[in-house]
Amino acid sequence: MRNLEELKDKILNFCAGKFEIFYLEDPIISTDEKLMVWEGDDFRQFLNIAGKLGINLIYFSTIVEERNSEYRGKIGLIELSFLYNGIFHVFVKMTDWFKELLEKEEEEKAKEERWKASISEERELVPRDVLEKSVEELTEEMIDFIKEEYKGDVGEIIRYLRDAQRQFWLEKGIRNVWVLAPSLRVKLEKVESRVERHFLEEMRREEEKILPRLVEECVSWCKDHELTKLTKTNLKYFLAEKNITLTPIGKEELHSKVNYRLKMK
Repeated sequence: MRNLEELKDKILNFCAGKFEIFYLEDPIISTDEKLMVWEGDDFRQFLNIAGKLGINLIYFSTIVEERNSEYRGKIGLIELSFLYNGIFHVFVKMTDWFKELLEKEEEEKAKEERWKASISEERELVPRDVLEKSVEELTEEMIDFIKEEYKGDVGEIIRYLRDAQRQFWLEKGIRNVWVLAPSLRVKLEKVESRVERHFLEEMRREEEKILPRLVEECVSWCKDHELTKLTKTNLKYFLAEKNITLTPIGKEELHSKVNYRLKMK
């Protein structure tokens, strides 16, 4: 059923002179009251039974859609009910589109509950030493772990730093940083940031040692390839051939010095 406005008018006309109408703000089916739901589609049969039972008060409720722009202001559900022997007897009619909205809402609630459950599970699995150790202590541990894993090759470390950091947390029993409590996630992000800065600074010191040699080799490489200017793409190819990883600052410095030498010659 797509439209309940017409049904509402029919129900109220049918009840006129037969029943008193008590308008409810919320449907009975949304409460914890004891109830029995009428399976038939004809509201007249439902109300006729109420009349035969001597009922003169009918509870009436509607739900008007307010959130969905397509159906805003339209009736999505109509409910009739009466109380007999302490049990509410209920007749419910809803539109097809309202059913679809309810199903989507239930799906979203179920997803949220699963997400909350996963967060709760992850928090329970965070080891005590991660919770209790300071950022500085965890930073030192991660640096030692990565150096041991990559045998001190700072170029290799920078290339695979994210994977190495992820492996460190896995070794600690943390599978997914993003589902942790915000305060704990920030703590772990600080550790990762400090570790990255440590290795970048270490790599810069290494770069300063090899940069003069790289400039000479790159100038020769440009001559061999008949290049009068070194582009960023050419520089990428040169470093790939040498299997060398540089920091962004190191790349910029090498690029600038090589082009200066090429221009002078």
